[in-house]
Amino acid sequence: MLKNCKKREFIMKLKDLLEDVCLTQKGNKIAEVDVESVKIDSRQVEKGDVFIALAGENFDGNDYIDMALKNGASAVVTDKGISGEKIIRVENARSAYAIISKNFFGK
Repeated sequence: MLKNCKKREFIMKLKDLLEDVCLTQKGNKIAEVDVESVKIDSRQVEKGDVFIALAGENFDGNDYIDMALKNGASAVVTDKGISGEKIIRVENARSAYAIISKNFFGK
């Protein structure tokens, strides 16, 4: 049976979401940004979400960073050499995704 999952009912600060993530570069002045959700599909990004750009076998999330930002992403996490005001560069996007998920959804 499918479960109807609701969006989280509280907001988390980006700085708390990134706790224990190995950053290589963080965007300017975004530590206090509110985060409502974490997404890896740019088509599902809404205002207040963090988009994590993961490279996969068929698609590379880094190719969709502009779409995620246009859709309202508060920040984008990537391990590619991309920079910008809302870009957070990490050593490894998959590892960052695991840590961010743990921080966001609970330990």
